[in-house]
Amino acid sequence: IAYLGICLFEGTNVSEGRGTAIPFLNFGAPWIESKHFVDRLTHLNLPGVKFVPITFTPTSIPEKAKYPKYENKECGGARLEIIDREQFIPVFTGVSIIQVLHDAYPNEFQWNENNYIDKLYGSDYLRYFLKQRRNLEKLNTEWKIDRLMFLKDRQPYLIYSD
Repeated sequence: IAYLGICLFEGTNVSEGRGTAIPFLNFGAPWIESKHFVDRLTHLNLPGVKFVPITFTPTSIPEKAKYPKYENKECGGARLEIIDREQFIPVFTGVSIIQVLHDAYPNEFQWNENNYIDKLYGSDYLRYFLKQRRNLEKLNTEWKIDRLMFLKDRQPYLIYSD
């Protein structure tokens, strides 16, 4: 379930935990100081999750993570623990973590070349949204409106109804 939001890290220079025993729950980079990072994440009070400071060293895992980011380099970061799956909002959590990285590590954090994040997110909107330092609650509200519009638009095409 965490993959839905943490996979966005593939569009950045932050490891999404590939090359560890629990990818998409572990994430970080060599330039992250774990405790400071987790303090900032905890301050967000994201629903359904908690964060634990960790260090990890991604390694090649045949058939799973052949060339993980920061292979054989120690990374500081966090482990995402889902404590209430019903409250957890994966994409909002992932985007919130990216905002913390973007703001806390302005000299280190980078988008991948060719703005791969735009492909993962579906547009360049997220990249520009974060650059403008806008409130993420506005983004969450936009998603809720988009969802309601989608549910309305799909109604005529449903074969079965409740």
